[in-house]
Amino acid sequence: MGGALAGVMLTMVAAVFAAPMGTDYVIGPGDAIQLMVFGEPDLSKEYLVGPGGSVTIPLVGQVVVADLSLAQAQELLAERLRSVLRVPRVQVGLNESASVRKVYVLGYVGTQGSMLLPFGAGVLDALAVAGVTDISDLRKVQITRVGEEAQTIDLSGVRTGQRIPADKKVGYGDVIFVPRLEDRVAVLGLVKTPGSVVLPLGQEVNVLDALARIGGGLAEGAVPGTALLVHQTGAATSLDLQALLRDGDTSQNHLLKAGDALVVQQSDNISVVGEVNRPVTFGGVTEVTVLQALAQAEGYTPKADREHARIIGAGGESRPVNVKALTDEGDLSQNLKLHPGDALFFPERRPENLQVVGKVEHPGVMDLVEQEQRDILRIVTAAGELPESDLTRVRVFRGEQTFAVNVVAVREGDLKNNIQLQPDDIVLVPEKSAVYVFGTVLRQGRVSWDSKLKVLDAISAAGGLGPRANENGTVLLRAKPEGTTEVVHVRMGDLAKGKAVDNVDLEPGDIIYVPNLGERGGLMNTLRDLLYIGTVIAAFDR
Repeated sequence: MGGALAGVMLTMVAAVFAAPMGTDYVIGPGDAIQLMVFGEPDLSKEYLVGPGGSVTIPLVGQVVVADLSLAQAQELLAERLRSVLRVPRVQVGLNESASVRKVYVLGYVGTQGSMLLPFGAGVLDALAVAGVTDISDLRKVQITRVGEEAQTIDLSGVRTGQRIPADKKVGYGDVIFVPRLEDRVAVLGLVKTPGSVVLPLGQEVNVLDALARIGGGLAEGAVPGTALLVHQTGAATSLDLQALLRDGDTSQNHLLKAGDALVVQQSDNISVVGEVNRPVTFGGVTEVTVLQALAQAEGYTPKADREHARIIGAGGESRPVNVKALTDEGDLSQNLKLHPGDALFFPERRPENLQVVGKVEHPGVMDLVEQEQRDILRIVTAAGELPESDLTRVRVFRGEQTFAVNVVAVREGDLKNNIQLQPDDIVLVPEKSAVYVFGTVLRQGRVSWDSKLKVLDAISAAGGLGPRANENGTVLLRAKPEGTTEVVHVRMGDLAKGKAVDNVDLEPGDIIYVPNLGERGGLMNTLRDLLYIGTVIAAFDR
C-alpha cells in the first residue's frame, strides 16, 4: 500500500509543476522538462534541454533526451538514476510556460538576429517580434530547419486581408528569412522627381499614375514626346506621351508591372538613367559611346547590374550591353554607340544573399556581390569572430547539402576546405562546447572547451581558487556513455608542496567542483552539494 500511495503522491506533485501534455509528446531543444524523483527533492527539478538535445542531471551527467517521447525519456532517466539510487521512482512532464524556442530572423525585417520565443510560437509570432517593413516580401518567407530542406510560406495575407495558411510552429534553431520585395516601379528621365517606389501588393499603377505620383509631373521645359516602358526582361514598349496627355488616347496608358521603368525622352536627346550616380539627359551631339554617356552620368551606383545594361531606341528596340566586361575586362566590343533618342538604362541588380547565423558579431544577411572574396574564411571573418565562436564546427547548408568546415584549419593553411559560398547558403557558426566550474572559485560558471583544455586551465579561467578553497577536495565529474558518472579527485594542494598534479584533459560537459574548507563529511557530502549544479547549468545555458 505504501508503494501505491507513493505513486499517487508522485503523480499529484508532478501535476502541480508540469503542464498537461500527452506522454507521446516528442522532446526537443528548448523544452523545460520537469523531473520528479520520489524521495529525492534535490533531484526533482526543472531541466532545460540544451541546443545539443541533452539535460545535465546531478550525479548522472548529460543525458540526451531530444527526439524521445516523454514516456521514453522517463524510462531512460529511471535507468540512468539506478546507478545512484536503488529503486528510483521517476515521472517526467513538460513545463510549457518555461519552454523556449531560439530562432533566427534574417532578411528585410525591422530587427534581425536571434530571439527566444515561448512554447507553441509560430513564424507569424517571430515576424511580429522582428517587425516587417515596406520592402518585406511576405509572399516568400523561408524557414530552414537543420537537416531539412527550406520551406517557403506565403504570409502576404497579413497585408492584403486574404486567407493566411495555418501558422507553422517554429523549432529550436530555425532560420526564418524574409526576402526583399522586388515589386518596384521607376519613373526616370525628363520628370521633376525621378525615382522608384515599391508597388503595393494588390495595387496597380498606370502611366498617368506613375508620371503624377512618382515622377511629380514632367520636368520644366520638357516637350511631351515619346516615352519608353522598359520591362524587367529588358524588352521595351514605345509610348506616345503627346497622344496620351493632349488627345486623351488611353491606349497609351499602360499598366506598369513589377520591375518596369518608365523613361520620358525627347527625340533629340540622349538619356542615361537607372542605377547611375546622376541620371542625365543631354543633346547637341550626333552620337556618343557607352563610356562617354556613362561619364556624363558620373558612373554607376553599387546597385547597378552592369552585366545587363541596355540601350533602348526611340522606337522601343533594345540592345544589351555588358558594361562589366567593358570596364573590368577591356572588352571594347561592348563600347556601343548611342544616337539622339536613345537611352542607356542600368537596371538594379538582384542581391546575391547568404545568411550567417550563430555565434558571430554580425549575424544576418550578407550580399556576396559586396564581398571581394566569397570563400568561407573571408565571410566568417567579415561576420566577426567572438570568443564563444566554435570555428572548428562551422556548417554550410545549401539546399539538401550540408558541408562541415574547420575554419581554424583553413586559417592555418588547409585551403582545400576553404569552400566558395553561393547565394542562398546558410552559414552556421555554433557556440563552443563548455565545461563548468563551481564552488569556491572567483568566477563560477561556463568555460569554453577546446581539445587542449585541462583542469588547471579551467580553474584559471574561473579566476583561480577562492581564499577558503578546500584544494585537496576538488573533484571532477564526468558523465560516461553507458550512463554512469566518473568521479576524479584532483589534489590541488599538492601544487603548494611542489608535487605534480594530475592535470586531467577535459571533455565537453565536465563539471569541476571546489568545496569550501568548512565542509565536512567527505566525498558523499561533496556529491550532495553538487545536486544543485544541474539547475545552475540550465540557468547559465538559458
